[in-house]
Amino acid sequence: RAGGVAALAFFLPFEGANAIDVSLLVEQASFATKFRIELGGMRYFLKCRLLKEEPEILFDEATKAVFFHQNKVPVPELIPAKSGRNAVEAHDRSWILYRFVDGDHFTGRGRELENAADGFGRLSLAAHDFGLVSKDEIARSTIDNDELSSLLEISAKRDLADKKLTALLSAYRKSIDAQIEEVVMERKIVEAKYSFTHADYHPMNLLLKDGSLVCILDFEDMKIYPLLSALGFGAYKLIRQMLVNLGPEEVKTLSPGFVNCWIDGWRRSFPHDKVTAYELAMGAKYRVLESIRVILHNYLQCGDSTCNYDLAKQIGSLFEIDKIFGQN
Repeated sequence: RAGGVAALAFFLPFEGANAIDVSLLVEQASFATKFRIELGGMRYFLKCRLLKEEPEILFDEATKAVFFHQNKVPVPELIPAKSGRNAVEAHDRSWILYRFVDGDHFTGRGRELENAADGFGRLSLAAHDFGLVSKDEIARSTIDNDELSSLLEISAKRDLADKKLTALLSAYRKSIDAQIEEVVMERKIVEAKYSFTHADYHPMNLLLKDGSLVCILDFEDMKIYPLLSALGFGAYKLIRQMLVNLGPEEVKTLSPGFVNCWIDGWRRSFPHDKVTAYELAMGAKYRVLESIRVILHNYLQCGDSTCNYDLAKQIGSLFEIDKIFGQN
């Protein structure tokens, strides 16, 4: 709290720490520390990261937020520092400040799904003007299926300390191999267009009010990426949220309508895009397989087991994608 109050002085004038109400916001699997600030009847959102952890990340996020806000995309309004900079470095951290936005996270009620898809489309349209996509950026954003296959082979041969991970990979190895083969066959479709896009467009990164999208969050996840993969993964995460408490028959019955709703919302911005449910599924799987590759690479090549717990969820996602997009 003390660090947040001290950092706030770089952005806003105030007299004494007692005039400020600071609340720490705890979010799972977040690399940033976040505070809700109340001062003088106004509310703000303060965010920081340790400078030793890629110090440019918050500065890049601030630049993106300013650009998209100026282009009428529903993103939080950045409050610049008194120095005129978008972010500051202080107390071994980088800091940015936003005006607080009221809203509820995505649930899928009413027209939320269609409006969320429309928001992704508006974001993607504006991103065309953010900057040109270079060949080097495309190379860095392309998943390495060969490495994933190699990591799976290594995991099968080694006596790994994480026995749960070993058992999980042993049980689902054939299924994962089949998914890799399927995505490789359709790789040209998925990688046909790279764009500056939001690669983690999920329920907790959206704020809605009365069914309308009022804010898109977490610009740390804006990067050069295959557009179809980001579009398919966003559809999967949001539709999954709508189906999470339903039985298999309800999922089978309702999923096609939800997928069509997502496509309709996307086509408000891209009316000539003939994207299909199958293509969305391939895009979503592309993104999930990359997450599996990163988990295995960090564990097998770097000795980092921090994200091993997430492997079961990622494998489960591959099966869920098939159900939602009608591939099974």
